[in-house]
Amino acid sequence: MSFQHEQRFGMLFITTNLIGAVMKVLGVVWLIAIILQLPKQVRMFLRDREILQGNVPVEMEGAEELFREVCKELGIRRKIRLFANDACYSPVRIRIVRPAVLLPYGMECDEQELRMIFIHELTHYLHHDLAYKVACFLICIIHWFNPCVRNLVEHYEEWAETACDVSTCEKGKRYFTKTEYALMLLRHAEEDNGDDPEGHVLSLYSNDNEIERRINRLKTVRNIKKPLPKAMLAILTAVLFVGNSIPAFAVGDMLANGYEEVYESTSEFLAESQKVKMTISAEGFKVNEAGEIEIPADEVNPEGLPEIVMEGDNKAEATKFYNWDIPANTYGRSFEFTCKSGSRIAIMGKFDQTIQAGIIEPNGNRRCVIDSSVISHTFTLDQAGTYNFYVKNTNDFEIHVEVSVAY
Repeated sequence: MSFQHEQRFGMLFITTNLIGAVMKVLGVVWLIAIILQLPKQVRMFLRDREILQGNVPVEMEGAEELFREVCKELGIRRKIRLFANDACYSPVRIRIVRPAVLLPYGMECDEQELRMIFIHELTHYLHHDLAYKVACFLICIIHWFNPCVRNLVEHYEEWAETACDVSTCEKGKRYFTKTEYALMLLRHAEEDNGDDPEGHVLSLYSNDNEIERRINRLKTVRNIKKPLPKAMLAILTAVLFVGNSIPAFAVGDMLANGYEEVYESTSEFLAESQKVKMTISAEGFKVNEAGEIEIPADEVNPEGLPEIVMEGDNKAEATKFYNWDIPANTYGRSFEFTCKSGSRIAIMGKFDQTIQAGIIEPNGNRRCVIDSSVISHTFTLDQAGTYNFYVKNTNDFEIHVEVSVAY
């Protein structure tokens, strides 16, 4: 959010009563929807756990030896188990902590097809696809209300399978061709369709359309055998960063403007009450269009309160943030800020009693706001020079303020 929006400072959003009520309702709805998803996820977890208890050693002759051979060829040193399970109707890789590959119990295929299956499932392991799918699952639970997230996750899962297919054909090109691999996918998909009407989560194939898309991509997607030069990668990265950043900043600013309009349209009574309060507290001083009280230099600390200089520094940075505690009955003055015309000094704080906070201009005059609830105000500096920020705490207790300065 750009600096012109006061709500960027201190709190993520400054709310009115209406905005706060809407936020609470939406928060409760979001939380209830997540809670309602939990029983289904627990049932799925318990069902999968019960199914995996039926794992038995693979009886197919030579399968275990071939599996170990493929693991060695792919450079996998970790112990990955191979099981058969009568509840599994297609080959699948399971578990992140104790990885294993499951084959349907009683599955019959020749050595070439078995090698294809093993390379495919172990490539999923090398790509960490299962961990990413778990992350996608959690993201979908949190963003249940966002169809764009669900659509993105679906695309990710499809392209994860495509990447695995391409890698499988590349790693196994000594043993089989892309055509043979595609025929294997079609044959097993036709055999598996309809075996599990509930669409069990352990299924490797969801439907014919997915298999068709994967085979079509195999025809067009290829491995990059020669990596791109580092300079080209740097240029592409920069283009991608700029291309994503510009719309992100534009949308962020648009949302900030929209929120500011909502805030202003729902805070009319609050704004009027603050204006009346400041006008009464001004004691005859001028109140400018920004709602700031303008006080001459000789009236900076007429009460004679003890004065302290608040700690900090004035290094040349675009924006500096400060957190200060002002003791009871004390006039707190900051060090000098050397600012250009058009710079901004913002204040945010929440107080139980009335305080006065503002800036001291180069000529000694001050502009301030006076309030007793939430203060969030930005002072725009109309001349170059040295400025001070000050807080006058006439209460019998310490207060905390947050200030930012944009040079």
